[in-house]
Amino acid sequence: MKRILLLGDSIRMNYAPYVYRKLSNRAEIVTPEENCRFAKYTLHELPGWLKHFGTPDIVHWNNGLWDAHHFNGTEALTPLDDYLTDLTRIANLLKATGATVIFATCTPARPENTEWDNQEIQAYNTAAIRLMEQLGIRVNHLYPVVAGHEADLITDDLIHLSREGIQKVGQQVVDVLTSLL
Repeated sequence: MKRILLLGDSIRMNYAPYVYRKLSNRAEIVTPEENCRFAKYTLHELPGWLKHFGTPDIVHWNNGLWDAHHFNGTEALTPLDDYLTDLTRIANLLKATGATVIFATCTPARPENTEWDNQEIQAYNTAAIRLMEQLGIRVNHLYPVVAGHEADLITDDLIHLSREGIQKVGQQVVDVLTSLL
């Protein structure tokens, strides 16, 4: 049975139980109990997670919403160039495991959210997609699964997935992972 490591922020925490329910009879699904937060946090914690979970066959990973987050009107937590540097370092560590690595794009926020801007999220996604293509890493495009349907797929907290959002995004993740099993 292949081991799948799910890494990512609270959006991953939203869909991880769905993925587990759908794939646990076909793969061993492992994931940190904690929020992987922003890219630099993931980079810092990654060696410990890899040691704890063992060598994965597949890694499905996202970072970016925290990086593009504007706390109380400040600039984004992580400037785009720093974000790409951190993603490169994470990608290299993950590729060194021999696992098939999949990077997932960030989902949008509801338009009325004042701490995230969807144009900026798309800019971070676009830059990350280009980087992953250069690194030979497959991309799971989660943004378009939610875009245009934010009112139905994102909760009243304006960022996390609703039940329907969990089902739609979770199924997108399941479909991509199933193609590798």
